[in-house]
Amino acid sequence: MMEAMKNDIGDDFKRFGDYAAKYSQCPSKKVKGNLGRFKSGDMAPPFDKLVFNPKSPTETTLGPVQTQFGWHLIYIKARSKL
Repeated sequence: MMEAMKNDIGDDFKRFGDYAAKYSQCPSKKVKGNLGRFKSGDMAPPFDKLVFNPKSPTETTLGPVQTQFGWHLIYIKARSKL
């Protein structure tokens, strides 16, 4: 199911937010999955590993990735050095 969602969302940021608002079990669903800015070490290790890997592309849906909190799809809108 997660792969089908990922494929449907593709690189559509608005669609990612719509899916997050509808399907996420995380409190961030109230803001369409937006986690804001965070630094390495702030998130669960598997999540961090994908987000902070310089080879992970931006502006597309990544994952699914499993953490102790469940399964996640990730959309990196942009990266900045903190």
